[in-house]
Amino acid sequence: MRSVKVPIVCTFADPSAVWETIEYEVRDDQGERVLHSDLVGPDKDGRLRLHGLALPAGEYELEAWTDTGLRALDHFQIVGPTCALEREIVLR
Repeated sequence: MRSVKVPIVCTFADPSAVWETIEYEVRDDQGERVLHSDLVGPDKDGRLRLHGLALPAGEYELEAWTDTGLRALDHFQIVGPTCALEREIVLR
């Protein structure tokens, strides 16, 4: 099954939040982990994106967290074979 790039940008409820590392995990609709990564960093434009996120059609839950306890949870669906719209998650 073909994977679709899922562009996700991380922001913070408190723009002055302190953190060093961010990790994220993606689970399918059965709750099984399909991806885990700590490859998060700012792109050339300064936006903080989750890199390497490409998934086949289906329903997913994304959880991201920092080393300082900030967290975000997002549910999304991949429908077709084209690039999904950019999503934003807010860590609190």
